[in-house]
Amino acid sequence: ASGASSLKIPAGTYRVGGNWVLGSTINIYGDGRGRTILKFTGSPGTSITIDGTSVHLFDLTVSHLTSDTFGVVVRADGCVIERVAVSGHGTAFSGSTAASNWELRDCSAALTAGGVGYDLDGGNSAAYRCSVSGTGATGASLSSPSAAVPSGTLVDFDTSLATLTTDIVS
Repeated sequence: ASGASSLKIPAGTYRVGGNWVLGSTINIYGDGRGRTILKFTGSPGTSITIDGTSVHLFDLTVSHLTSDTFGVVVRADGCVIERVAVSGHGTAFSGSTAASNWELRDCSAALTAGGVGYDLDGGNSAAYRCSVSGTGATGASLSSPSAAVPSGTLVDFDTSLATLTTDIVS
């Protein structure tokens, strides 16, 4: 995003005791999935919440989610999450009905004991070339049928484990 502040997190594993709430126009990036690992160790909740517009989160891993936990939640417009891996239990990526025009690109969710990879909500939200793995994991769900994702939005989505509704692909 033009005029955005940037935070680069070098390769390594970082223990994070609480959660992060991100404001507007910020780029947070690492040295790549599996190289920059944010290991959230706090109680159930949300690891990263995007509350501001025009946030770009890329090239890192969010790890060690507990049950009833969300990896990354988008609650604002115009955000991009790219080349981010989420591992653990719960919902990997989720969007609020208040958020619109946000995208997931080349992301992955490795879930244990079930969970949802991508909970796409909000208008014009999209997932491109995303994958889900894990026993009992659900690929994608749409919590609010009134916030239908336009037809054809899920491009190259890995549906091998996905439960896609007609609201997502028609």
